[in-house]
Amino acid sequence: MALFTDPSARIRLQVCQALGILVEFHADFLLPQLDYIIKFMLQCMQDADQSLVLEASYFWESLAEIEPCKDTLREYLNVLMPLLFQKLLFTDSEIVIALAEEQASSRGRRGVEQDDEWAERSVRKACAGSVDALAALFEDELLPHVLAMLNETAQSNKPWQVLEAGVLALGAIASGCLHALSPHMQVVMPFLVANTSHQSPFVRGTACWSISRYGPWLLGITDEAGRAQFVSPALLALLGCMADASSPRVCDAACSAFSLLAECVDDGTCPGLAPYVDALLPHLLSCVASYKGATASLPYDVIIAVLDSLDSPQPEQRHEQGSEPPRSPAQVLSQTSVHTLLSQLFAKWNALPDNDMRNLPAVLECLTSVMSHVSVADMAGFAPTVLERCLRLIQADLAALQQAAQDPSRRVPDTDLMECALDLLCALADVLKEAAAQLFAGTPAAVPLLCECLKVQNVSVLLSTFCAIGNVAKYAFAQLQPVVPHIIPAVKEHLNENYQTVCTNASWALGEIALRYGDSMRPFIPMVLPDLARLINLNLSKALAKSVAICIARIALVVVDAVTPFLNGKTIACVCLSLGKTRNLDAGEKDSALRGLCAVISHSPAAVASHLPYVCHAMLICHPSAEQAQLFAQTLRGFAHAAGPQWAPLYDALPPGTKRALLERFGVGP
Repeated sequence: MALFTDPSARIRLQVCQALGILVEFHADFLLPQLDYIIKFMLQCMQDADQSLVLEASYFWESLAEIEPCKDTLREYLNVLMPLLFQKLLFTDSEIVIALAEEQASSRGRRGVEQDDEWAERSVRKACAGSVDALAALFEDELLPHVLAMLNETAQSNKPWQVLEAGVLALGAIASGCLHALSPHMQVVMPFLVANTSHQSPFVRGTACWSISRYGPWLLGITDEAGRAQFVSPALLALLGCMADASSPRVCDAACSAFSLLAECVDDGTCPGLAPYVDALLPHLLSCVASYKGATASLPYDVIIAVLDSLDSPQPEQRHEQGSEPPRSPAQVLSQTSVHTLLSQLFAKWNALPDNDMRNLPAVLECLTSVMSHVSVADMAGFAPTVLERCLRLIQADLAALQQAAQDPSRRVPDTDLMECALDLLCALADVLKEAAAQLFAGTPAAVPLLCECLKVQNVSVLLSTFCAIGNVAKYAFAQLQPVVPHIIPAVKEHLNENYQTVCTNASWALGEIALRYGDSMRPFIPMVLPDLARLINLNLSKALAKSVAICIARIALVVVDAVTPFLNGKTIACVCLSLGKTRNLDAGEKDSALRGLCAVISHSPAAVASHLPYVCHAMLICHPSAEQAQLFAQTLRGFAHAAGPQWAPLYDALPPGTKRALLERFGVGP
């Protein structure tokens, strides 16, 4: 405690830093002395030494994440909140730096790259983060402590720096205080929209961000009158800021705001931007044509975010058992929008050279996102050109990587274009489906090139390569079949938990290959099954566990007698658990995995006996179709017959709810 009043600013700074570390990792040590620590930090916030102010400003964000500190911290809100608001103002030096960066951006150059995260720290950012965290902790309780200050900053006679700080604070408290702010939103939203037209680009940019923070409220409005009063003006204001040729800063903020609004659909409780997407796309595409230099990729990012949001279930689309499945995302996007997107994106695609590392990756990523919203007919005229160029880009990067490997003096080339081309190739196959077979048959270089990509020691490249191989196996297996003996050893190499994302795609691709390779998989079972069985018994990510479980079940479907020697009861139980936890499975994946599971049960009932509850759970929770339910009933009856007199005690040991469900849904009883 004596160090709190040490005359040396350096000592006080070190104390402040130590407390910041403790509150993040060992907050329990601080609780007995929290009153003294808060008072010390409040003093540091007012110190003349800006390094001390910076450290103290970050302290509150960490403290607000510690629930036991809430009661003590509440007593100091009347002192803390005015200090935080005061520090939200831009300093003169920050304004000079921001303007210099904006001038560099407007000339087509990026600002100074700051890879060190410490270079990004500032008192203003720290205080904004602290206000956000405190709002999340205290929620509606915080609003009375800040309402007067918000009203004060909104006065028209205040300097723009004060107004901007108020707009920033409004955005910072949005998530935590939204309920308490609801009665005020008829004033708050028009205020934010009005400030997107303020003469200061700093105010305009911050207003865009703050509007996006109220996305759940804004996009949750469903009545036409409310949409006309609030949603349309807000979206038009953001579009206006995207078209603000005078300020790259404002353009960037508006693009980020649209991307954040697109994420509001993720919780499935509001429609997000889906009702407005057809009206938005022409404006977004006009920005694609006008943005240059460092900002050129921003409109593509917005289009990707908006289109990806359409892939999330809409509120009216959420699928319940026995109801119709959700609409395809392609149904949300009008045919006019599809045509406009493809024509303008391919115009840009044709205008860019293969070595345009700044703009071409963004076009490829955007086209990949568009693929999930188009049909085979939409892509008929573009598919050969897309495949040819993707292969050319992949070949160029492979050659550059080979040259770098042979000459250590060469810089290892960037693989962004290669990754984007692989992703687009994968998406193209998914759009074309069965028509992909003809396309790949006419391009014999495609599959050997994919095999070459498997040799690249780069996680992102491997991730995209396995995805592409899986889709080629799914839709054009005849072209892949001759090289399967070379692909499976590459898959085996990546069946490990060190890089779970690569392993997820590798095991998925193996499952797709196995379904079509059939009995020819038999020689490769000893190569891959031990790794798959080991993996499914580990604590894996949900995505990897699902992929491995489906892969095991699919291989079992085609060569069950070769697979079961590698599967003990625990492994089968883990497969059942993973299949039971998955939702929104592709219909084909679900059907083949469940049929494979039934094949294992029928072939090795003794291995399943001690883990019967897991098997029943997987069958009951997966929402089987009528045909699948019939297969389950047949499999369970066969299991009961094989168990003989042991069936009765096994059945009796099941939970009552499980027994009732088995009888009602599958007609299986004691």
